[in-house]
Amino acid sequence: MLEPFSGNERVMRAAFTPHSRPDDRPPEPLAVTAPRLIRRLVAALLLALCSACGTTTPRAGEPPAASGLRIEPLLSAQILGQYDDNIYLQNVGPLAKHDSWVTAVMPVAGISLRPREGTEGLVAKLSYEPDYRFFHSEPTESYLRHIGLLDIRWTQGPWSLVTQAKVAYTDGTTESVIWAPPDFIPSLGGYEVRDRRRNFKYQQRLSLRYDLDRWFLRGVYEGRVWDFMIEQKPIPFYQNFVDRNDLNAGADFGGKSGKTTEWFLGYRIGHQDQALNPFAAPLSYANTYHRVLLGVKTRAGKWLTLTGEAGPSLHEFDPAMIWPGQSDLETLLYFRTSATVTIGPDTTVTLGAREDLLPASVGRSAYHNIEYKGGIEHRFGEALRAGFTFTVEEYDFMAPIARRDRVYTPSLSAGYRFTPHFEAGLFYSYAWAESQVPNLEGREYDRHRIGFEFTASY
Repeated sequence: MLEPFSGNERVMRAAFTPHSRPDDRPPEPLAVTAPRLIRRLVAALLLALCSACGTTTPRAGEPPAASGLRIEPLLSAQILGQYDDNIYLQNVGPLAKHDSWVTAVMPVAGISLRPREGTEGLVAKLSYEPDYRFFHSEPTESYLRHIGLLDIRWTQGPWSLVTQAKVAYTDGTTESVIWAPPDFIPSLGGYEVRDRRRNFKYQQRLSLRYDLDRWFLRGVYEGRVWDFMIEQKPIPFYQNFVDRNDLNAGADFGGKSGKTTEWFLGYRIGHQDQALNPFAAPLSYANTYHRVLLGVKTRAGKWLTLTGEAGPSLHEFDPAMIWPGQSDLETLLYFRTSATVTIGPDTTVTLGAREDLLPASVGRSAYHNIEYKGGIEHRFGEALRAGFTFTVEEYDFMAPIARRDRVYTPSLSAGYRFTPHFEAGLFYSYAWAESQVPNLEGREYDRHRIGFEFTASY
């Protein structure tokens, strides 16, 4: 599933730990070199930007410089307790309705860099945000996720650069899950169960922009890498997850309408990779794609902000590596959009939708990755807030795979801020999964989660 940059999931391992391949071939070059290259680029970028902005660290007793950067610490901690009545997302079979209390500890440590007043330049955040979760009744599902986040925004005259990077190494079990016979694989493939096992993920978006009076030019890059580190075994119904990645780059030409609206026409060239499952048919839905986009960003006063991009996405597959009868050329719809509506000073509505194509993590297939999400939050004075969200996720597999899953998740939350540094909250969610293909009822499930959280911040 395509994973956006929002949420509590956090980010990067220093380098991939290569795991053994059944044919003893070396790992794909991207899976080894990408993190190292990214680290070097980020380090060089930070050094160059800090030098350009005149970052200084004053000595003791010396007043701060009039220009340069302010450095501020980021410190917080969150403790979460949750009851989950279906941790394996199964209503039938030996894993059906296994429940557990879950405790999570999520500290945050980082720094924030800001330009001093009257200067343009660098705004950056760098943080380490681990997530430790202990499943009291199912200890094999416990994990420690190391997450790193980097957010850089830099301006200098007509030039501007924005990048967001997120890397996460999950230190969990290397034993994969064994579902019951194939119909019992849960909707959406049970990606949440998969992600509790040992794995590494990298995501980054980067744009470099040059502004003219009424026009702008922009170069863009987006990368996503999944490295699954489970032990691969020739066991029936054992899930041998395979590595995959999605990298693209391109350019946008855009215009400005007043101070509140921008539009752009863009092109992306990208590649998606999918490793082979060693104990199944040697098929791979790796592909090269070309994407033409029309996008818009607009703001109506203080009550509406809207961003979106959409267009056709042409995917070229290797005909020797896909299922017989499957077309090696597919033109698909791609879109990504979000909106924020402010209703008065205390109520905010958020809406979002996206669709793209992604190779499956079990290999031998690809699916349309679709999500629709809406939410509303209301503040009752300065301290109390409450919210409701509703999410619909869908995986629609390419033929000849006859699977189309849909999961609906409404959720409620409430929080109370006792002081500027301490907040407590409650939440509840209910999810039900449906198969849109007849006679696959084993993929369906329902799930309740309820819990509390405490957050302290500095």
